[in-house]
Amino acid sequence: GQFIFGRKSAAKELRMPESSIWKRMKKLKNMQNVDIESNSKYSTITVTNWDAYQPDKNKGDSKGDRQVTGKEQARNTNNNDKNEKKVNTPPNGNGKKEYREYVKLKPSEYERLLKEFGDTQTKWMIDTLDSYIGAMPKKRNKYTDHNRVLRGWVLEKYQTNNPAQRQQDIYEDLN
Repeated sequence: GQFIFGRKSAAKELRMPESSIWKRMKKLKNMQNVDIESNSKYSTITVTNWDAYQPDKNKGDSKGDRQVTGKEQARNTNNNDKNEKKVNTPPNGNGKKEYREYVKLKPSEYERLLKEFGDTQTKWMIDTLDSYIGAMPKKRNKYTDHNRVLRGWVLEKYQTNNPAQRQQDIYEDLN
């Protein structure tokens, strides 16, 4: 349960002052809901007791029992035909499509990621890169080859921070 957090991006998206965003994050930390590791560019937020918020594998998936926000619902809806049509292809003709707001890959690169890492890990890696790029507006053009970045530091971060989850993903992808 980790994500990259940028105070400026969150303030813009939530239409709140940066100071209010940071005060609320500090409050969550003081309440011991999250841990925050910061550097000069972004913060890594770790949700404490992450497992307590996850569906119990023995009881089945309880995702249907909880209420979701509009954005979550849109992300969780499985309309493969519709989603495929809505994927944006930039006018430059490089054949890359948006798989998140800031992550662009060729369909063949995406399929290869799915084949090599499975659905769960691929989604985590793409979400991580998307969060990082979104938190760094001045460096959005730094990464031109997202496939390479995903196979580089994002994969390394996944393997370092999620060894138990990695084993679970392998098991789930095999079944």
